[in-house]
Amino acid sequence: MINQADGFDREAVLARVEALIARHGQAVISVLGVEAVGGGSADLSYTVGLSRAGLPELCISGVGEPSLHRSLLNLAADEARGGRVPQDGGTSRRVVRGLPVGFVALDAALATRELRVAAAMTGRTVQALQMLLPDPAGLLPWEPGCDPDYAAEQSRLFGHDLSRLRPRYQ
Repeated sequence: MINQADGFDREAVLARVEALIARHGQAVISVLGVEAVGGGSADLSYTVGLSRAGLPELCISGVGEPSLHRSLLNLAADEARGGRVPQDGGTSRRVVRGLPVGFVALDAALATRELRVAAAMTGRTVQALQMLLPDPAGLLPWEPGCDPDYAAEQSRLFGHDLSRLRPRYQ
């Protein structure tokens, strides 16, 4: 995992990311305190390297620690490379055993701006999905009864309207 907020030598980071992609198929970047669309800030972790396989990059924002993000993103990336590619508005129970995770597409311009290392590695627009985690009761942000603070925390960075989504389990 590379923490993008630490300040870094760009070429050294890109070389390290390249080595991680060669070894694992992707790298995970964590950025602490990203300015949110509606104000405030949120932490962000995202994959780099999935786009080389024709897959969307994946990210998590707002809840959990970077070490949890890294584990979940690596599991979801393994699922995607195995042919179970997440879709906008889709859900999966394969990433976290027994619990759903959801996926929502990011606006390409916003993804390219915020997933900077992914954009630098590809030199083009980044296609990405945000992974949404269930609240402590196991409910996804758009499901009735989901903790509203938990849902808001995950949608704050990118300004998603999660009310448009309905569960579609894969």
